[in-house]
Amino acid sequence: RFKELEQIFKFGVVGTIGFIINSVALEFFHRVFHIAPDNAAAMGAELSIIANFSINNAWTFKDKKIKSFNKTISKFAQFNLTSLGSILIQKIVVGIGTRFFNPDFYFLYFVIAVAIGMFVNYFIYTKVIWKTSKKNEI
Repeated sequence: RFKELEQIFKFGVVGTIGFIINSVALEFFHRVFHIAPDNAAAMGAELSIIANFSINNAWTFKDKKIKSFNKTISKFAQFNLTSLGSILIQKIVVGIGTRFFNPDFYFLYFVIAVAIGMFVNYFIYTKVIWKTSKKNEI
């Protein structure tokens, strides 16, 4: 039970780091390059996905660490593919919020989208990416 709680805590820390990366990228792409908030959020999400995979593999799920180069590449591709849901959630929620409600609140819509994505991602990551095989070897 302690190991599971420790893993959830670490996942939360990594998620916070990813959130910061995503937030800074959203603001940077939106304010500097004048990219629409929904597209800027999606771009920031991709940057945070890269960071999250690396940190989760090295720290959060280190007991299930993906070690071989080929397996790392294939699992990263799988991780990125499963994380497309988060990108889509952000694009849709921020897009709807800015188009149909107050566009000035794009960051609030972004936070809502990240919260939804966080729950979806934890389930996918623990059941697909860092799932322990029957041989307990990844």
